[in-house]
Amino acid sequence: MSPCGASEASTHPDCTPTRLQKGLEQVLGPDARHLNPAGAVHGGFAATCLDGAAALALLSALGPGAQYSTVDLNVKYVRPLTEGLVYVATGRLVEQTRSLGICSAEIRGADGKLHAMASATLMVKA
Repeated sequence: MSPCGASEASTHPDCTPTRLQKGLEQVLGPDARHLNPAGAVHGGFAATCLDGAAALALLSALGPGAQYSTVDLNVKYVRPLTEGLVYVATGRLVEQTRSLGICSAEIRGADGKLHAMASATLMVKA
């Protein structure tokens, strides 16, 4: 599995984890592969990156080899992503029980402006 998740949208070199301590920060850069038919960066790219950041925030608390799956992902799009620009996706573990992880994630531009945010519930598999 790629460090940024299993999806093709997040396995290219422009999705690189930079910090992993009960949270995750990753750098991402959408390119031509992530454009929708209208020529804009597809919202699914942002959702995939947010889901990956949230999941890795949980994984950072569980440790290597732990298994989990996303139960719910709620995404709010604030500003569009632009092809060729660099963004930072940050995931944070909000709460953890034996069977669930509640996480938040956001994508910000180089200027610090919020582009998308998400809350996620992940199931921890025994």
